[in-house]
Amino acid sequence: MATTNTSPSISVIFTQKAKTANMRGSRGRVGLIINDDTNKTFTNKTYKLISEVEADIALYTAENLQFIKDCFLGVPATVSVVRIDIGGVIADALTIIRGLKIDWMGTASSSVTDQTAVATFIKEQESLFKFYKGVVFNNSADVKHVVNFVNSKVTFTDSLRGEKTGNELIPTLLGVFAGLPLSRSATYLKVTNLKSVVEEVNIDTSIGLGKLCLFNDDIDVVKISTAVNSLTTIDKVNTEIMSKIEAVETMDLITNDISSSYKNDYVGTFKNKTDYQFLFIGAVNTYFKGLAKEDILDNLYDNKSLINIEAQRDAYVASGKTEAETWDDGQVIVKAFRNKLFLMADVKFLEAMEALQFGITIF
Repeated sequence: MATTNTSPSISVIFTQKAKTANMRGSRGRVGLIINDDTNKTFTNKTYKLISEVEADIALYTAENLQFIKDCFLGVPATVSVVRIDIGGVIADALTIIRGLKIDWMGTASSSVTDQTAVATFIKEQESLFKFYKGVVFNNSADVKHVVNFVNSKVTFTDSLRGEKTGNELIPTLLGVFAGLPLSRSATYLKVTNLKSVVEEVNIDTSIGLGKLCLFNDDIDVVKISTAVNSLTTIDKVNTEIMSKIEAVETMDLITNDISSSYKNDYVGTFKNKTDYQFLFIGAVNTYFKGLAKEDILDNLYDNKSLINIEAQRDAYVASGKTEAETWDDGQVIVKAFRNKLFLMADVKFLEAMEALQFGITIF
């Protein structure tokens, strides 16, 4: 009898996740790596408010304190500061980050080695299905979870900093991306703590190479151009849409929501039979409908999850059931394989408006 009471709760959980998707998407968590010897009694501290940072002024150099404050420009959920000694190795910081809840990570370090280490770490974690997103400076990672920011010089609005090298904008960008709701893209978003940037020679070319570029839109107004990540190698796994930051944010949200709900509310509760698989599929499809209502998925598209018939058939064949090759689709569907679910989804992400083609006929 327990199973009959559990199924509705899964649907409720998925419904709530869909309703809060935009809110959760705009409350990402930042991890900022700094080198600082001011106070060596801690390796990491997490802040929810900028006032908490200001209370810890004695813990950081003036430069690092400003970097931490910059992270709050985009109103993220939290900012976790990961401190290593001056002269320390960034690998130590990356080890600490593994134990923290972080969505966006990076460092303002001018070291090419440090920027490469961040990109490499994110790529390695991606291969383990652990998804961090990061901003690096002038590093062509070719990874959908890594944003490659390339403007060589930026000029801050505050008189104390003035013109700085582009790596010093990374804390700002981390906060901006972490605080951006899923209902909009970072494309053409104003970066309010900048008054100007040194632009790329050819912004369109740079964007095509997976580079995030800022441009001077007006006097003292700087905006993000097309919000792309560093992915440039397009294939069946990493499709063209995944080169957009907003698409990867949506993909990570859906992946995390479905996997966590399955792990926490389904594994061990149900035996693996087709009826129960359809209970889970139905809950996921309800979740997709909720995301469509939130303008995250296209409400005019038939967003749905279903049994991956070919994968399930192949599993039977690989186990020695060669007769599975002749089963029709209906026969495969009703034969759940051991303790494994083979599911797939077909959904359409909504993208923000960018390109405009507007033809006018004049009589």
